[in-house]
Amino acid sequence: MLDDLKSCTSRSGLAVLLGVKPSELSYTLYKIPDAAKYTSFCISKKSGGTRQIQAPCPPLKWLQGRLLDLLYQCEDDISAASGLKRNLHSGFRRGVNIYENANAHRGKRFVFNIDIESFFDQYNFGRVRAFFINDRDFALQPAVATTIAQIVCFNNVLPQGSPTSPHIANLLTQFFDNRMARFLRPRRCGYTRYADDITISTNVREFPADVAIMTPADPQGWSIAPELAAIFGRANLPPNPSKTRMSAYSSRQTVTGLVVNQRPNVTREYYLHTRAMCDRLFKTGTIQIPDITSSYGKNCPVSDDAEPEADVDPLKVLEGRLSHIHHIREKSDLRNIQEKQDNPTQFWNMLQDFFLFKYFVANSKPLILTEGPSDIFYLRSAIINNTTLLVPELKKVVSGKPEILPTFFRFNTVAAKVIGLTGGAGNIKRFLYLYHKQEKRFNRSLRHKPVIIIIDNDSGGADVINMVNGIYKTNISLSDPIMAHKITDGLILVKTPHVGSKTHTAIEDLLPASVKAVKLNGKSFSAAKKFDATKHFGKIALGSYVQANASSISFQGFDDFIVAINGAITM
Repeated sequence: MLDDLKSCTSRSGLAVLLGVKPSELSYTLYKIPDAAKYTSFCISKKSGGTRQIQAPCPPLKWLQGRLLDLLYQCEDDISAASGLKRNLHSGFRRGVNIYENANAHRGKRFVFNIDIESFFDQYNFGRVRAFFINDRDFALQPAVATTIAQIVCFNNVLPQGSPTSPHIANLLTQFFDNRMARFLRPRRCGYTRYADDITISTNVREFPADVAIMTPADPQGWSIAPELAAIFGRANLPPNPSKTRMSAYSSRQTVTGLVVNQRPNVTREYYLHTRAMCDRLFKTGTIQIPDITSSYGKNCPVSDDAEPEADVDPLKVLEGRLSHIHHIREKSDLRNIQEKQDNPTQFWNMLQDFFLFKYFVANSKPLILTEGPSDIFYLRSAIINNTTLLVPELKKVVSGKPEILPTFFRFNTVAAKVIGLTGGAGNIKRFLYLYHKQEKRFNRSLRHKPVIIIIDNDSGGADVINMVNGIYKTNISLSDPIMAHKITDGLILVKTPHVGSKTHTAIEDLLPASVKAVKLNGKSFSAAKKFDATKHFGKIALGSYVQANASSISFQGFDDFIVAINGAITM
């Protein structure tokens, strides 16, 4: 792809590489008024101050996304040709995040943090254009380099909020990164950069005096040595003195927000605050969002035409915090999923409780929990293609198109992994055990919509029924033709119907015989958990086939089942 880009001589040639018509490229760059290209808004930073974001309009954002993909492919070509990867910077690289950046500095005697002031503003239109012309790897034609600079720049700088700005900034900063690494390596110092956050660390007994010097008069106690400052000056990247910080191993050392004294981890305060937010959520349904007002927050100017800072969904705020902790701790916990579920950590239990609350207590729509993903294929297809039954709780028609009203629990999510819902009646039993054990922690008055558990009326379903009868003192049986049974408030069990004289049934028994007899690549369907994959295909493949061919399949066998599920929602 790099050779294709270098061979381009005009804006039209670049448009072809981006997969857009030359006229559309010209319209986006030159016909859309500058005032309409970006929406500018202010957000408050947790550490104080504000950040101005310029979000590109949809056509420009799409174009920038295409350019970003192209530049990523070019970077892969450059790495393949040289045999080297540019890995001194961690920010906004594919597959690299704050954990990898922080991990490079764990357990060091000294950690020195530097922040580049107004990072994106340091790269103007001229610097971007000149880079793509003069860089020995890109060496683009001036017309192409000019067009790229026009795509990525706004008001003569890289806009903070554009998808291309971080990667362009990384490309232009690589010379600075290389100079820093060459300077620091003989001094036995490690170096990484995550966007504008620079970290230098070492295990030497005395920190190199030509890297940083102790200045008692400075509020931070340390300042950048003149020799190192000269490298910043040559690159026109001014450090922010107020954010320069030295940390010894005896004190807390943080890199991109993570504590690195041992393994990278979130701060104790962050964890405890998140735990307190969970406790409050489970009891009251509300969350106390961290206060960042006064000198640490809502400092964005307010004018008559300014958009107010958007209110955030507290549940999403908490899930974001939990996801952040989970992502960081998963990097260090190398146990397999079964070991994590059998011997959960305190945080794993907290995350499990949150997902139980979110999906099975605070669900804003009725939730259908099936034994596996293939059941979802069948039920969605049967509901959507039903044209005769009145099932107002399951489907409505909007602008002539059917819309399914309940949500289905998805099995390919972090929530499914943490709860242990990865498919099968055994996992339904696990869920019921966890739910019964933890439901006393939740304020039941917060439940507004029911959870419908779908099981096969077979031996696996019998195990689930026995557990339900034991825990909730119900009297459900496989032989009972009634499909829907209320377990407790908001929790309904629906088992597959009897089919003729057959009482032990699975959801596949509701499909036409011709569907179950279909051949896929010469293989036949097997409902068994284990089968010869050279001769048979399983439930997932059959479910995918049903979904793809739903319009030509009769779902009459599902009628009673659908009616039962519809009625269960209002039980």
